[in-house]
Amino acid sequence: MQKIIIINDGQTVEQAKNSLLAKMYHCRYKTTLGGYEAWLKLLGLYYAFDFKAMCDHIAACKGMGGKTRSECLVLLKIIMGV
Repeated sequence: MQKIIIINDGQTVEQAKNSLLAKMYHCRYKTTLGGYEAWLKLLGLYYAFDFKAMCDHIAACKGMGGKTRSECLVLLKIIMGV
């Protein structure tokens, strides 16, 4: 059985940005995205519009929270228009 992944479920770029910020804020103290210091780095990259670097950082994270990281990567792809 194949797994079907829907990249853009009708979200606009603005909605994707809001969802991404909410997910990042929710897990800022967790190891999901690398902890608080990494969250500050991701926030800086977000406001510098360096979404590619954000993707690279999130993809490099390991451990618990894989679903959240995957959702963040999907949202980043919507934002980047990929």
